[in-house]
Amino acid sequence: MRAPGYTLIELTVAAAILAIVAAAALPLAAPVGTHKLDAAAQEVVNALRFARGEAIRTGSYYGVDFSVDPGTGYRRVRVFRTDGAAPPNPLYDVRNPLDKKLYDIQLVAAPGTAGALVSAATFYFRQIALPANIVVMDRAAFDPAGTPVYYPDPANYAAYSAAPSISAATVSYGGQDRQVLLDPVTGRVTAP
Repeated sequence: MRAPGYTLIELTVAAAILAIVAAAALPLAAPVGTHKLDAAAQEVVNALRFARGEAIRTGSYYGVDFSVDPGTGYRRVRVFRTDGAAPPNPLYDVRNPLDKKLYDIQLVAAPGTAGALVSAATFYFRQIALPANIVVMDRAAFDPAGTPVYYPDPANYAAYSAAPSISAATVSYGGQDRQVLLDPVTGRVTAP
């Protein structure tokens, strides 16, 4: 007659099953906020890089507008191009190369970034002539060379960035922030 209890093999199998379940559940539970924040920052990076690339490819002005959508109260990520008028007008008819829809993203409601938002968008420009006034915009535009420019008056203003006035879009989720930086000289977009 066998004494009540479990064998070593039964305990080992039960421990292995628990370890597998815990290993599968842990990555899903812990860093969801970080993944959403990273995904939202990447959407902003992609929009800025796409606008810069289109400006270079087409030889015309393209940009990204981060203005607040009056319907939702949240900032949007909209890629625009300009027409030939003087001063040029933004045309929001640019399509996302992946899904062919208008390039107009609400991070707070988009799949993969739901709850994340662009909490700030501050791009600095300095007047070329004296006095060298600083202008802050919530959009960034690129000339045909891919250089950040002040839109709609690139002839009189130059992109500017010096501490503490750093040109960036700030993405927020779950009390955490991530900045997407725009270099005023090269147009390089980074999310450190």
